[in-house]
Amino acid sequence: MNSLPWFACSNNQSTAATEHAYLTAKGVKQFGGMREYRGALTLPLCDVDRVVVHPNDGAACASNDGCVYIPGPYCLEPLTSIGAGDNFGAGCLAGVLSRLDDVGVLLGGVCASGHFVRAGRSPSGHQLQEFASSWLAGSLPERL
Repeated sequence: MNSLPWFACSNNQSTAATEHAYLTAKGVKQFGGMREYRGALTLPLCDVDRVVVHPNDGAACASNDGCVYIPGPYCLEPLTSIGAGDNFGAGCLAGVLSRLDDVGVLLGGVCASGHFVRAGRSPSGHQLQEFASSWLAGSLPERL
């Protein structure tokens, strides 16, 4: 049975699966520039292909391929935060539709929301690339 990512189950099932992903995150191991969750995550509750959570300091994705956490890009004094989650979701969905792996999906989400909280507007594709490059170079400003 094919399903749309994230939207394939009821609210109760989705909440339970997200809580399971969060609780699984307790066993975190540093891996390169990211943290990888150890403790196999299975999603027996519903037919979804991945669960994504987005706390203030990064984002995590759990799927059949494993679990990954990407820290940042944290903004000390956001211009606005209303709409940041929507931009995160849009960035993740763009990654899914572009057939990126879980790391790529998360990078799309955190860069879209990171740009939004600094600029107060959603990024274009070019602005998203510039944001990611600045973040990678360590030269990401608090305001855009």
